[in-house]
Amino acid sequence: MVKQIRETIADSAIIKPLLVLFLCGIFTWLVVSVRDIPATYVGKEELKSVRTEIRANREKDITNLEKIMNIGFNNIKINQERQEAKIDRLLSRE
Repeated sequence: MVKQIRETIADSAIIKPLLVLFLCGIFTWLVVSVRDIPATYVGKEELKSVRTEIRANREKDITNLEKIMNIGFNNIKINQERQEAKIDRLLSRE
């Protein structure tokens, strides 16, 4: 009787996929945990240097965006002045 139960469990269509998923999960967990081990050994000085580098890059990006925005607003202003000059010329002809 016990032998029949073991055989039916071994031949079951549900148990095999669950076993495969379990083994894949364990393998994935091992890969992820081994991959993250070096990240735990980063020193405080390295973290501080990375933080200052990120801040410097952020400030550069902000200044670049400000320059681009100023150029865009200047172009809009120049185009607006040109359009106003055209309108003034057209009105002065009449």
